[in-house]
Amino acid sequence: MAKKVKLEKIAVEVTVLITTIEDGKLAVAMQKRSEAPLKGKYEFLSTNVGKAENTDDAAKRFAKEVTGLKKIEIAQLGAYGNVKRKADERTISIAYIAFVPMNVVDAKEIGVEFVSVDSILKSKNIAFDHKDMAKDLESRLAGEVTYSDVAFNFVEEEFTVPNLQLAYEVLLGKKLYKTNFRRMIMDKLEITNYQMAGSAHRPSRLYTKKK
Repeated sequence: MAKKVKLEKIAVEVTVLITTIEDGKLAVAMQKRSEAPLKGKYEFLSTNVGKAENTDDAAKRFAKEVTGLKKIEIAQLGAYGNVKRKADERTISIAYIAFVPMNVVDAKEIGVEFVSVDSILKSKNIAFDHKDMAKDLESRLAGEVTYSDVAFNFVEEEFTVPNLQLAYEVLLGKKLYKTNFRRMIMDKLEITNYQMAGSAHRPSRLYTKKK
């Protein structure tokens, strides 16, 4: 006979991993907890889900509020519902990745710190199960970049090939030969009439992703 389970209302939140590439590393927006439990530990950003919105809408709404971006791509990372994941309240969190192109958001201006996934995984100062989320994020993106265009989410609509190559290298965790990368990627790109200005070297041509 199946064991009876006492049913009760529990909290549901959306945790948004605002993810970018900073200083050549995969990084996620974090903040220090200002109150107990786990005061002083780093956590990802979370929001409650409104009665009139689904979790996808809540994640996108919150990501836009935090970053100030009008357009932002999101993808669900997974559900985290371990009974003891939060000591103060029984909470299930639906985690989302919010992709932010490199160099478009200033962490100080939006009141967060972009912390590299490497640092998160090595730290003992991470709240709740957010280190598990970071590990899942790294694994997810490393797998997806081999068969999808997920790396394009980390560059702006118009970008240089070197920046796109950097995005691929960060997600794959390895360096790529310039010639091989160009051969692999050029059929996905459309050249623009613009160049990247302000460089001490020869200006780099800007491209967009083919529709």
